[in-house]
Amino acid sequence: MNDPASPASPAPPRPGLVPNWLEVILIVATALQLMEGLSGIAGLFAETGDTSPAGANDVALVAMVAIKFALAAIALAALIRKRFRGAILAMAAMIAAAWLGDMPSVVRHGLDLRGSLVVNAEMIFRVFICPVLAVMAAILALKNERIVLAGILVCVPVAMGIIGVIAFAIGVMIYGF
Repeated sequence: MNDPASPASPAPPRPGLVPNWLEVILIVATALQLMEGLSGIAGLFAETGDTSPAGANDVALVAMVAIKFALAAIALAALIRKRFRGAILAMAAMIAAAWLGDMPSVVRHGLDLRGSLVVNAEMIFRVFICPVLAVMAAILALKNERIVLAGILVCVPVAMGIIGVIAFAIGVMIYGF
């Protein structure tokens, strides 16, 4: 049984490790969120000519952009150091920050479902499904259970954003701008 010539059985996977494909997806999703945060920070310093005092929406937007950028940087640093639980928690917090950034507008204007089906589906996804995904991923990461599922859950909002951009690009190619 302990013959050195016999092949050793593979060691069972340690909890908290993710497959290589998920690691790549997490890094790409986090890098996209980091780039989105950089563009948001650049937009904060753009000259708009608006001299009105900042309202609740403006304050929420500034806070959301800053927090989201910081969390994306934390998640990317955690991924580089192979700390997947921390990265997933930071990405779940990013999703929650984006949701909280949307809430002043939702409270002020309500769920205005008079738009197209795609716009309504995106709003329902962002308002109702994203916070559930964030909470589920955070709980799984905190318990150190099903880390792969938690990683997939935090990547879903990024994937939906990519699908939205692709759908918009196809619409522009077909119908023009």
